[in-house]
Amino acid sequence: GDCFYWIVPYAPVAQSLRQAVQARGFVITEQLFGQLIRVLDRDFDLSPSELRIAFLLAGGDDPKTAAERDGVSVESKRKQLKACFSKMSCSSQQELTRKIFSQLAYMISISAAETSSMEVAERFVSQYLPEDARLGVVRLRSGALFRYLESGPPTGSPVLFYHGVPFPLLLAGAAPHLKRHNIRLITPLRPGFMETEGLTEAHAIAADFSNVESDIAAFARTFSADGIPIIGSTMGAIAAIRLRAAYPDAFSRLIILSPELGVCGPDDPKDLGPFFSGILNVADEPSLLAKIVYDFRKFNTDPALLSQIMDSIYKNDHDAAAMRWRIYGHSIADILADTYRHSFLGVFYEYSRLKLDWEKAYASIREGVTIVRGPDDISITPEGMRFLKELNPKTADHVTPRGGHFLNWRDDL
Repeated sequence: GDCFYWIVPYAPVAQSLRQAVQARGFVITEQLFGQLIRVLDRDFDLSPSELRIAFLLAGGDDPKTAAERDGVSVESKRKQLKACFSKMSCSSQQELTRKIFSQLAYMISISAAETSSMEVAERFVSQYLPEDARLGVVRLRSGALFRYLESGPPTGSPVLFYHGVPFPLLLAGAAPHLKRHNIRLITPLRPGFMETEGLTEAHAIAADFSNVESDIAAFARTFSADGIPIIGSTMGAIAAIRLRAAYPDAFSRLIILSPELGVCGPDDPKDLGPFFSGILNVADEPSLLAKIVYDFRKFNTDPALLSQIMDSIYKNDHDAAAMRWRIYGHSIADILADTYRHSFLGVFYEYSRLKLDWEKAYASIREGVTIVRGPDDISITPEGMRFLKELNPKTADHVTPRGGHFLNWRDDL
């Protein structure tokens, strides 16, 4: 009852450091536990008895065992546990222990490379989404460090959001709308997004993305045994389709926002346009794709150039208005340029997936798919919608009147 032993699996970012099994062990005393909880969040303000029950639960006790250990009634321990739930915004013992250990894993600084990655994400959230997202991190059973953003009420209904590159535009201003609908939006920050600068084509070719989808599914299962809804946005649509089809136990429903699936042409629904058609042609050639994505950074990391590019592509009134949004004093071009600057590997990974067969997965989803789009969304036209409905007749088309390609909660999403 005075301490517990904690074995933490981990997977170093550097490929050269990876072995078959790696782990580190810690002895967590009750005093150290209390200090770490206070560092985690002083606003929790747990009393000594509440810290005690949280410590015993983290060490493996249930309320009955904890009561016997301390010589008090089970009702007393349950009352203290209920107070912990309220102060730490949890709804179950499983969620309480998961929150404690995920934050302990972060604070014990397992890898310098991973810490630098978290610093980028922390800066990004505090600068662009200070009132709309909370940054979290967990260690999965595979040993991988899994970063995520959490928006909306902590006790709301969990929904997983598989984002594309312009995800800050969707998350900005989402908090009050998520609160009104009691939605807890969970956004995995996948490998390659919000990373350090200075990465090259060689890093892209050597990067290991093999566990991305299975890690996301494992993470989703921690929220519900019955599966949770998944939303795929823009370039994240392909992955969301594949996840819903491959892991029906983890995901109960699929919603796609402004999907970039290559079904947008006015005559041919599978015409992607010149740029994406070019990317598609080299999607299965890692070296060439990495060079193209790397060289293209000089355009999409310069706010002025990026603004000109966006204005030339998105000409409808809805998207033109979106380009004039300012988020906490920052222009959309500045935020997107910053996102691209720190997401080179992520963009490379998503482009490399364009040739993956998503059509069979889409057709196999028996419950159907809901498509949410603006009336002038150039990424998916009526011809494209007809193509999707042929693939899966249960496809539902929801047109958001005030939205273009860049949908936002402020557009009645």
